[in-house]
Amino acid sequence: MRTTRAEAGERNRRALLDMAPHDPDPGARLAPSVRSQENHLTALFTGRSHNGSVVTSHQAQRPTTALRALRVGLGQGVTHGLAHGADAS
Repeated sequence: MRTTRAEAGERNRRALLDMAPHDPDPGARLAPSVRSQENHLTALFTGRSHNGSVVTSHQAQRPTTALRALRVGLGQGVTHGLAHGADAS
């Protein structure tokens, strides 16, 4: 019996979820730190000059969100061995 692409994708997704830690406490402990870092980045971007205007807090939130997504993605890639050499110094 042949496996469809969707079935293979679902199997891979389940395998990754099984590898992920299931302890809810780390998220509760990390959330305030992550929020603090995001607020700091937003404050750094807010008020800067860009194309003859000043960056608003709402606009500054966009790159902060993108950087968070990048950081999470890289962290997951390193943790799950998907980013070989990314953790090398």
